[in-house]
Amino acid sequence: MLQMLIGSMIVMRVFPDLPIARQLHRWLVEAPAARLARLHPVQVIFVIIVGGVLLAGGEIILLMGGAEAAMALSWQLSLYLDAGAALAVASTIARVKPFLMMLRPRPMRPRTAARRRRERVTSSPFANDDDRPAIAA
Repeated sequence: MLQMLIGSMIVMRVFPDLPIARQLHRWLVEAPAARLARLHPVQVIFVIIVGGVLLAGGEIILLMGGAEAAMALSWQLSLYLDAGAALAVASTIARVKPFLMMLRPRPMRPRTAARRRRERVTSSPFANDDDRPAIAA
């Protein structure tokens, strides 16, 4: 079975213009992708978890109390994982958004025709205390 799948992949990759390659692409790529696109992310996580539980062996299913209990636990676990992924994405967006706003180019303010001139601060002729005339008290 694996050899047939590998052979089909080689035919689709090397000879994409053949009618059989286009048909294989429709059956093996486009149809499953269309079905997966209709699924909600929680359902995809659920399928992955149930697959893992089924691959782990029958003992775990029996310890959980049967297949129905194992699937219920898998559904609950998939909901937790989906909520955790949503929180991770939200926190990442909250941290990245201010950084991206900082990198965003800001429009330059137009320069005014007449610039403000600063008045020069002139020092008094008696800038040093030693040079002032002494005041007798």
